[in-house]
Amino acid sequence: MHHKKPILPPHEIPTLVDEAGNFKSKDDKGWINPDEIAKEWEQQILRTAEAIGAKPTHIDTHHGRHRIPELTPIYLKLAAKYGIPVRGGEYIGQVDGSSQGVRSSSFCTSKWTGQNQGIESLKETIQENSGLAKDGVLEVVTHPGFCDDELIASSSWNIVRENDHNVLMDLAKDGWLKQMGFNLVRYPDMAIPASHAPHV
Repeated sequence: MHHKKPILPPHEIPTLVDEAGNFKSKDDKGWINPDEIAKEWEQQILRTAEAIGAKPTHIDTHHGRHRIPELTPIYLKLAAKYGIPVRGGEYIGQVDGSSQGVRSSSFCTSKWTGQNQGIESLKETIQENSGLAKDGVLEVVTHPGFCDDELIASSSWNIVRENDHNVLMDLAKDGWLKQMGFNLVRYPDMAIPASHAPHV
């Protein structure tokens, strides 16, 4: 499925699509109907669950659209309805859904990813931000992947994904996280409140 195509028919979400039936550009400043966003996001959740045969591990939005104040309540309502954790954190532009029973990371940083930095830089990022997560979950955004001609043609996030992947693999092998007392957790494992051991 083309990533620019919505799940719902364009006539059901007219403020979200252009004349070709593709999602509008992120630079389009035209008004969008929040009710249409809610319908499309819900269908995306359901379609994902159908495709993988299980509930999604978490929900997020492309380019962080859930950070738009009018859309954050929709995002959290869907997360609560389906019992799915969200990309959270308390730094500017992120959300905290704990008051609504929505599980999320306690602090989320995206400053390391895509910078072609090595393992020592990632370790510094973890250490510098772990205190901000307190006794909750620190989420370090990464974009691991493999690059090919199609990715280079379609995204500026291409070769940097391989660096993210390689550094994460190195980190998994060298035992530093365990040595420092960090526990790796998956989104479904996150709970409110978290245990007192710091998590990444």
